[in-house]
Amino acid sequence: MWQLPKAMGFVYLLTLPAALHLTTSAQAASPSRQCRKACGDQIAACVGAGGHPRACRRSVLGRCKQEGVAACQGEALAPALAGDCSSPTVVPAQGGTFGGTTSGTSVLAGSCGSSGTAPEQVFQWTPTVSGTATIQTCGAGTTFDTVLYLRSGACASGPEVAAGCNDDACTNATGLNRASRITPTVTAGQTYFIVVDGYGGAQGTFSLTITPPGPTTTTTTLPGGGGCGSPMVIPASGGTFSGATSGTSALVGSCGSSGISPERVYQWTPAVTGTATIQTCGAGTTFDTVLYMRSGACAGGPEMAAGCNDDACTNAIGLYRASRLTPTVTAGQTYFIVVDGYGGAQGLYGVTVTPPVGSPTTTTSTRPPTTTTTTTTTRPPTTTTTTTTTRPPTTTSTTTTTRPPTTTSTTTTTRPPTTITTTTTTRPPTTTTTLPTSAIRTVFLILMENTDWSSIKGSSSAPYINSLLSGAAHAEQYNNPPNNHPSLPNYLWLEAGTNFGISSDPNPPQRTSSPHLSSMLDAAGISWKTYQEDEGSGAYDGSDCPNYGEGNWYDVNHNPFVYFTDVTNNTTYCKAHVRPYSEFPTDLASNNVPRYNFIVPDLCHDMHENISCSQSNRIRFGDTWLSTEVPKILASPAYLNSGALFITWDEGASGDGPIGMIVLSPKGKRGYSNTTTYYDHSSTLRTMQEIFGVSPMIRDAANATDLRDLFVSFP
Repeated sequence: MWQLPKAMGFVYLLTLPAALHLTTSAQAASPSRQCRKACGDQIAACVGAGGHPRACRRSVLGRCKQEGVAACQGEALAPALAGDCSSPTVVPAQGGTFGGTTSGTSVLAGSCGSSGTAPEQVFQWTPTVSGTATIQTCGAGTTFDTVLYLRSGACASGPEVAAGCNDDACTNATGLNRASRITPTVTAGQTYFIVVDGYGGAQGTFSLTITPPGPTTTTTTLPGGGGCGSPMVIPASGGTFSGATSGTSALVGSCGSSGISPERVYQWTPAVTGTATIQTCGAGTTFDTVLYMRSGACAGGPEMAAGCNDDACTNAIGLYRASRLTPTVTAGQTYFIVVDGYGGAQGLYGVTVTPPVGSPTTTTSTRPPTTTTTTTTTRPPTTTTTTTTTRPPTTTSTTTTTRPPTTTSTTTTTRPPTTITTTTTTRPPTTTTTLPTSAIRTVFLILMENTDWSSIKGSSSAPYINSLLSGAAHAEQYNNPPNNHPSLPNYLWLEAGTNFGISSDPNPPQRTSSPHLSSMLDAAGISWKTYQEDEGSGAYDGSDCPNYGEGNWYDVNHNPFVYFTDVTNNTTYCKAHVRPYSEFPTDLASNNVPRYNFIVPDLCHDMHENISCSQSNRIRFGDTWLSTEVPKILASPAYLNSGALFITWDEGASGDGPIGMIVLSPKGKRGYSNTTTYYDHSSTLRTMQEIFGVSPMIRDAANATDLRDLFVSFP
């Protein structure tokens, strides 16, 4: 693996004496030989600076042949490694990781982001394998906000390929979601031009990684157009097939929210009866798929039992957004497999169809009187496993005994597979059906303590928070509700839109009442947790429902949930939703966080006044904690896949505020400040209700202005 220099100016190379170039008459007679002799040191210096030997030779010798050996005299040749359209860097077919720097003026612009004012660097690549490639600027090697796009055939005027432009997909060196990734379908032997550009004039050093398609059995030439009128025909033996969805929606499955996404249709007639597996799992799928299967007819045929799934396995971004079916199929029966998208999603996919294990048999067609024996032969043991997952075992037994095998499919067709446990775990069914297109999926809310925004903004005690502002949106007029003090009334307000008449910090029990946000999330099937931090020997550890002043630096007044009797009356329920913060990093890394995460640092880290463990500078102590914990969130799959992080404070230190409200999200505005709109905790509560689609608005949330102005798209 080799790297290009990271300084755009590229170190000037050593000059050579003129005597080095023309030493013999034989050399004089051969310009090519003269150039090879004269420019040897320049080529070596180019390679030493990080250039690829072949690219260096071609660049240096090409200029020498054009301009004569004088080009290798005097001022040294600059290695044209990562250049412009006239001199792009040539990337080997096997790809690799390449460093570089953008600077200068803008010449090109992609279809996404705002790259028309930023300088760019161009790479030329001709893959030797067809399929889905991955091209990205992710990671610590990239220091600025990149835009990445891919053109085919010609650099300046060639068409941008499908799925060939991306602004934000992954984190860069700052920990923010400001690096780019594209997963285009490429063709062996076709030349492509990869452009590393910047958003809104941004420029700097980058690391570009190109991963070509791997050897695959994927079939991309199936006949048919992909709609019901011309489905793509899959052989009875199945296989793996790639494609892309685009256009308008014509079909909809019984699960997910696929009514507004385009789809592709496959026709399949298996030769074996039994349990098939059909899936879009893996790196070949770039979007949130919904997969369903119909029998007999495409547009009007009945959906199969266990024949619709939204989320069952991971896709290219590592989230559970790909789909898997395990339907029981009958030999000789024609089925229609539909690859659809959730909530308007579309993109590239790989669908794998695995027929039942076994050999073709005539048992199904003849249906002899010995039904018991025939059923055992026709429906292999794997059917029992699948049935156990989606339907109670007793149902399988009854169906097998009293009806022919195909009757089982008919009976279960009336019940869609809403009991698939993976869907329930990663995104509850109710949420799936109510979320709008491209909705924010996961929310992280971090609540700090008792600090005015004027003490944070521009403060040398808060360097990390201030470093976030260039990539975040924030509100300059966010306040706690009028005269709402001290802490507990504000925590209650964020959960319920009122303080219930409480104007102090008493310990539970307090008889507060529904509705409140977490109870509405429960009713909607939306997962939630609060992560409460503590530390030291004897710290709160999650072994009980912490509805009193326990542990060391855990403050029950900062945990609004244990003031609601519908939480504390059921210890098991409370322990499932109120957890120690020590569990959060593990849940985050394993992508097991809930949809709503209410995060409370302990008294040492939340900027609270007069706390011994925060030492002499409470703001710096809290800022340091955020600098350690926030990057974990920003790098997590839950955040990168349409997540949102809100950082705010419970109340002002010298009145009602303003206090800080910072929003970081792939959907958030960057470097944006709302300086005029009045917001308070009712605004945050209303925003949460709108994100999760739960209504009616709770108490004062009905009167508030939401935080949508801090987002590019909302919710």
